[in-house]
Amino acid sequence: MEYILTVPDQKQEFIQELLHAFSYVKLRPKPKKANQALDATDYLLSTAANAKALDESIAQIERGEVVRHELRPG
Repeated sequence: MEYILTVPDQKQEFIQELLHAFSYVKLRPKPKKANQALDATDYLLSTAANAKALDESIAQIERGEVVRHELRPG
């Protein structure tokens, strides 16, 4: 069985230490992309604060709370 855990930055060290205490738990780092660059979604989900902001933005869109702007030609 596999799980993906989202852990706040300030708790990562504690959680890793805790999970290492169980011999049957195998921790694997998230594989990096070939060019090791983060895409926008990876960046937005990289911290709890960013993920929360993204979730709130999506919720605003779903509630119809959007402001439309005309793009000016460059």
